Amino acid sequence: SDITSLGKMKNLIVLHMEGFKKIEDYSSLKSLEALEQLVIWGPVLGFTPIKDLEFLREMPNLRSISIGNVRLKRKYTKEEIRKLYSDLPNLHFINNCIFS
Repeated sequence: SDITSLGKMKNLIVLHMEGFKKIEDYSSLKSLEALEQLVIWGPVLGFTPIKDLEFLREMPNLRSISIGNVRLKRKYTKEEIRKLYSDLPNLHFINNCIFS
């Protein structure tokens, strides 16, 4: 349930995380500045709680995001989601995600 070591992989381009139930804080991923593709997918039966999506703001090279079977603990307004999306200038593909 601790993914801080992933944040040390500075040259990582693709990260696919699936089926985790106990990871709530993804803030350590914000140091992955080279990351272009991110997949966070909760378990097939149930949902993964996620604290928030603020870590995405620090990931300017993201081109593709897929997030599914999750529950956000922080509730976002439509305007906050639009702002978060606009903070990701290279984002071209969004799948099963809060942005859609």
